[in-house]
Amino acid sequence: MNIGWEQRLRQAVVEIGLTPADFWALSLNEWIALIIPPAAPVLPRDDLNTLMTLFPDDKK
Repeated sequence: MNIGWEQRLRQAVVEIGLTPADFWALSLNEWIALIIPPAAPVLPRDDLNTLMTLFPDDKK
């Protein structure tokens, strides 16, 4: 199984700025947390309704 460690190490050093030693010291969970983008925040329904009231699409 090829898990692409060379590519992952390159990503850590070039994109994130980790030293190779820092990369190898990371746990798998820490590495995943660094490379997976955070989920977009969700707009609650009440806030959406407030925005729709303040800024209606149909301007009269």
